[in-house]
Amino acid sequence: MTAGHPAPGPEERESVEQPIEISPRAGGPVTARSPQQWKGSHTLSAELLQVIGFVPVTDRRTTVMVLPTHLPHADQRRKAATAAATLRAIGHPVRLARQLEDPQAEPELSLPLLGRALRERFAHLGGDAHSDEVARTLLELSAPANGILTVVADALHAAEWWWSGAEHPVDHMPATQRLTQLADQLRDIAQEVSRLRADLALMDRHRDITSEWPPHRNPAIAATAQAALHTAARRPARHR
Repeated sequence: MTAGHPAPGPEERESVEQPIEISPRAGGPVTARSPQQWKGSHTLSAELLQVIGFVPVTDRRTTVMVLPTHLPHADQRRKAATAAATLRAIGHPVRLARQLEDPQAEPELSLPLLGRALRERFAHLGGDAHSDEVARTLLELSAPANGILTVVADALHAAEWWWSGAEHPVDHMPATQRLTQLADQLRDIAQEVSRLRADLALMDRHRDITSEWPPHRNPAIAATAQAALHTAARRPARHR
């Protein structure tokens, strides 16, 4: 492992018996195949391959990872070798076609996706979590201006806008329209989470007042929950 590529932690290291195969398809792109269909212990591998540049393609219930065909041969070889080094670094056996081998290839583990940071941030939630922490987490998800779901919806809208530009092919339209639909659904989900957060906060407050629940597990968070709900309700209606 070279400098700049931190060793994977215990949660990243996977142990599997069947190797992932990476090889050039006859007359086609470099393809990575998972005996587990990129599920179970192979989900992290699928994520890392996509960061490197592979794209998931599903055909007849079989999902493979492929490199875009427009990439020059040298780039395909480099990315395939990087993928093999990365998967081996997290404990996966890999069968890499001989013509794609590169002894100088290094694993690409230095840029984890944003979701990992979010997972670590929310990892403390559980049976012993304070209700303030749970309520704060729901607010992080559903806040109408900077909540995670809201930001993701904005990102989907931005992607739709970019791909809908005049310089892009018309056949992108079904996909871009679907991005808009998904963004709207995420906003609806955010509002629903906000409503549920308010309901739970009000129930907690009632139990706190009536001593039906240990007070230390039910702080008075109803006011902030209601404020979040009212803010979401005042959000301007979208033009569909």
